[in-house]
Amino acid sequence: MNRYGFVFVAGLLACPAYAGAQVKEATDVLATEIETLAANLAKGGDLQGRLVDFGRINVGIGVVRWPAGARGVLAHSQVGEVYYMVEGTGTLVTGGTMPGAKPMAATGDVVKILVGPSTSSEKVEAGTSRRIGPGDVVIIPPGVPHQWLTIDTPMKYVVVRIDPDKVLPAGYVNPVLKK
Repeated sequence: MNRYGFVFVAGLLACPAYAGAQVKEATDVLATEIETLAANLAKGGDLQGRLVDFGRINVGIGVVRWPAGARGVLAHSQVGEVYYMVEGTGTLVTGGTMPGAKPMAATGDVVKILVGPSTSSEKVEAGTSRRIGPGDVVIIPPGVPHQWLTIDTPMKYVVVRIDPDKVLPAGYVNPVLKK
């Protein structure tokens, strides 16, 4: 199994709603699609590649790239995430609380396409820190605050988004993959 196939399997194992799903066909997310998404994030960001109806849940596959530095805190109320680190290193903080958390705009693509209803803040208090690097997998359940406290070297990771409430649009394919 290639490194990108592993992250999809990890996402499925992290989702108990998968058991017994009535799905009629498979969806491929090819390495070339992952690289196309990454190439469209030269300056950093997050692109959802595909959102798939997976029976009782939706599953999204995307790519995230961040330059060195720190990122703000997010918590997604209904969507969990599985990160498979491809390159780069940093310190990830999860859990704890988000002082001053504010809801993200419901009309923005972050909420509509990437992660569903979410809140953001400047910092996490009393979270758990750990160093993350290539080959590592992180599973972040819905509602858990998470922040890249430091990004030491530019990073790229594949993200599997588990959407048990189907708040994201199944059937979505990123326009850069349609070219």
